[in-house]
Amino acid sequence: MAQVRVLQCCYKIVNPSVTGVTEKLKWKADLENFELEIIIHIHFDLLYIAVRASKSNFAQDRLSRDYLRSTSLRPSIAYSMLSVADICNGETVLDLCCGTCTIGIVLKHLQVQYGKQANNPRYNNLRLVCGDLSAKVLDANYESKSTAALGIEMMRFDYTNLPFKNESVDVIVSNLPFGIQCSSPQQNRKNYPLLFDEIYRILK
Repeated sequence: MAQVRVLQCCYKIVNPSVTGVTEKLKWKADLENFELEIIIHIHFDLLYIAVRASKSNFAQDRLSRDYLRSTSLRPSIAYSMLSVADICNGETVLDLCCGTCTIGIVLKHLQVQYGKQANNPRYNNLRLVCGDLSAKVLDANYESKSTAALGIEMMRFDYTNLPFKNESVDVIVSNLPFGIQCSSPQQNRKNYPLLFDEIYRILK
């Protein structure tokens, strides 16, 4: 019997199908002692299913020792988000709900990785801003010294009232609250229209 860990976006949509598969194949869900890791993501009318091929997680192994603290966003997911964001040299990049700043930390390491390549069109001369509403979260980032060491610009703000000028941000990459670990579905229904109005206002 395979021990399996399933990482899911759109949990309430995907979970019934995952449950059916695990029951049919007699897989046992285990978040720690797993042999197979499956990532499922729904994007509009497309369903993406991925299986991790390597035994080790290079992003976790390389970053956790020195920079990453306990986080709900896996570094490999942050890496994937940044890879598809099409970030170019000289752009302003914003994480407007940064939490433990995983996205910012991974982006800084991508800058180092790509900076060694000649004629690199990505990740150079970026302005990286990571912000959150929680003073406690930001204080923990300051105390860890990882954000300061990497040159990440930290700000405290409410994402329904962002302190940026109109059309001043090139790219937003963020792991928004979906009402399970923080916030609530009811609060999201109230805040998300305000949030997306702000995103529309500040993006170039």
